[in-house]
Amino acid sequence: MISPESLFDPATGNIFREAFGWLAALLGGPLVTALAVLAIALFGLLLLRGQLRLERAGLILIGAFMLFGAVTISSAIVDRAQSQIGNEKTVVTAAPPSLQPVIPVPPSQPFDPYAGASLPQQK
Repeated sequence: MISPESLFDPATGNIFREAFGWLAALLGGPLVTALAVLAIALFGLLLLRGQLRLERAGLILIGAFMLFGAVTISSAIVDRAQSQIGNEKTVVTAAPPSLQPVIPVPPSQPFDPYAGASLPQQK
């Protein structure tokens, strides 16, 4: 399949939103879902056989819910933040800066980086 767009054309739209969509599709894809189902089945089997503690199984279950709910959770957080940012309209007015020239003060003695470098200091 040939893409109608060139790779050298500038990106259109929000690249972060497109990257987030790609990551969400990757994490919610069928391969990851199948692996998570197999992992939960394995941990359930280990739990039933007594080889896994209940606390560890609970953490694994919470982790799976967070993995599959990450898209929904992050979308809710981003939407909430955007709604709060969009509602606030602040106008900042400031006085223009004063344009007074800065006159450097000449040093009292000229700087010599080699002064005394070749002669030992005597006290």
